[in-house]
Amino acid sequence: MIKLFWNTQNQKKPNSKEKKIKEKQELDYGWGEYHKKSSDKWIYEILKKIQYSVITNEKNIEKDDILIIVDSSVEEKNELYNKLNLICSKIFLFHLGDEFGFRDLSSI
Repeated sequence: MIKLFWNTQNQKKPNSKEKKIKEKQELDYGWGEYHKKSSDKWIYEILKKIQYSVITNEKNIEKDDILIIVDSSVEEKNELYNKLNLICSKIFLFHLGDEFGFRDLSSI
């Protein structure tokens, strides 16, 4: 089954006492919320010919599902992507928010 998982809003809430880390967490959290609210129209337009079900968290993924995931700040989510890779037969990622390719995503 094909499932769509929108995960941009699932960022670490700012919790660091270290100023630089806290600023990055605040920025990632804000952009994640922005992408959830502002990118859905064009994502759904791209996917309009595909039959899928929308899921709200990774607990709704079953073995051999095909997953379409919309996410941002994926470099912070290695553990999640490693887990998804073990469950899903295929993963297609819409990676929002790194237009310049500044993040190292080799592990993803």
